[in-house]
Amino acid sequence: MTLSRLPFFIYRRIAVLFLFILCFPSVFCQTVISENMKNAREAFARLDAKNAYTDNLNHVDMNLLPSGFKQTINNMEVTVAVSGAEFYPEYTSLEAFMRVVIHGEKGKTLFFGAKDIKLSLGSDIIGDAKLVLLGDIDIPVSGENVILRLKGSFDKKTGQSADLTYASIDCKGLKAIGLSAEVELSNKLCYPVNVNGDSISNAKVIGKFRTEIENWNDIVASVSFPSFTVKGLKDFVWTLEDAVFDFSDLKNAPEFNFPAGYESKYIIPGQNTIWRGVYVRNLSVGLPPQFAREDNRRVTISARDLIIDDNGITGKFGASNVLSIKEGNAGGWAFSVDYFGLELMDNRLEGIEFNGLLALPISERTQLKYEGLITADDKYILRMQSVDSISFDMLNARAELFPNSYVEFKSDKGKFKPEAMLHGRMGIDVKVNNSSNKSLTQFKGVEFACLHLKTEDPYLSVEYLGYQGEVKLMNFPVSVKDIALKTRGNEAALGFDVDLTLSDGVFSGSTRIEIVGKMDEGKLHRWKYDKTGINKIKIDAGSLMMKASSCPLITIK
Repeated sequence: MTLSRLPFFIYRRIAVLFLFILCFPSVFCQTVISENMKNAREAFARLDAKNAYTDNLNHVDMNLLPSGFKQTINNMEVTVAVSGAEFYPEYTSLEAFMRVVIHGEKGKTLFFGAKDIKLSLGSDIIGDAKLVLLGDIDIPVSGENVILRLKGSFDKKTGQSADLTYASIDCKGLKAIGLSAEVELSNKLCYPVNVNGDSISNAKVIGKFRTEIENWNDIVASVSFPSFTVKGLKDFVWTLEDAVFDFSDLKNAPEFNFPAGYESKYIIPGQNTIWRGVYVRNLSVGLPPQFAREDNRRVTISARDLIIDDNGITGKFGASNVLSIKEGNAGGWAFSVDYFGLELMDNRLEGIEFNGLLALPISERTQLKYEGLITADDKYILRMQSVDSISFDMLNARAELFPNSYVEFKSDKGKFKPEAMLHGRMGIDVKVNNSSNKSLTQFKGVEFACLHLKTEDPYLSVEYLGYQGEVKLMNFPVSVKDIALKTRGNEAALGFDVDLTLSDGVFSGSTRIEIVGKMDEGKLHRWKYDKTGINKIKIDAGSLMMKASSCPLITIK
């Protein structure tokens, strides 16, 4: 019967099967794998029942199948079963399965299969003979924290794939095992991140590697992982630049070093080589967004010697000169990170510490030292160095601070938001003009309380201003009153009403002086001196014998 004359219900079944394969390829693949595994197990069951093993492929009886040979290589029990043979004039085409029992891995058994292995008339294998792993196999490496997954699949119709785990054989037996593998890290340890550095909680961190081995107990291979976040440290992005999967009892990775404190806690002296897990020789750690540069680029630090094993993730490292004072931006205030240190032991945060300098926006010359730490519950605790005096650039002043002054360095929604609450006394040097070094007068006793500096509007405010002491303007005695600070957006003006005695009992006058500062509107807040304004002086000449009803106003520039 030709295809065109097939009954309609046959067409329908073929169409349904075709759609099933298209829509559910993984299910179809699993069905193929299961069928191959069933065939392999049946072949070995019949072969085990006969117990008719030879020592190599040349001695296998092709007329009585299944037939095969068995050998033990490097603690692996290897059995090859020839389950089918087709004879041709130049060669024999074999269908074969391999069973590898790995002792020490809870009796883990690997099954491989191949079709069309060509055996010459001289009993030599023609070309490469590679049997592909029949389906993926998961092997725990370090408890439940690290899983080694060998990738495999075999379809007798399509043959083997070069991207899968395989066993290479010759007539004498097993030559090597080629591993195409994944290394899966548990969600108890970490999560992968997206392009924005945000963790993907419903996914797992999976690394990949390929290598060829002769001894199952001697696997050491470079493995590549995607970037990830460590559980409990969601704002840190870890990028493993030089990672090695260590599944060897005979050696460790080149330049292998345990993190400080780990070896004395967990390793029996002289037994370093039996350690298994993932060793990271070099890595970079992206710090939380609070530490971003002025242009919002995330800061990263380089580190060494991180391990991932049945105890979790362990590493201890620190970096100096992480962020300069010219790069750091804490809500508009310049800051630096001179040192950053982090310690993880058994996936527990032992400590994160950092320190540096913070520049107040009112002063380019005064920089305060701070020390900070991040707790296990992701809280930032910062302590500022006490300071007894600061420059007050916007007023051409120097301020003496009282002990109840303080600076806070808070963290809120991924941003540092420092604040300052200052109490004290300042001396102000009033210039004739912006470019002159000549002083018009000096106010040495300006007292202030609750002078508040913030990273948000209002950026500058004060609750109390007063004055104590003597003042002279152009060598004339002055009394000061009505001191006030007015702010208008990015501009602030400190004003004084002053009464002058120009001649004792004869002339007197009054004026108002305003010292004006402006804040730069760039990414960093910087309050700078702008100008000094002096109103016209009103002169009272009423006590003169020749009384004048009024006198022209005088302007001092």
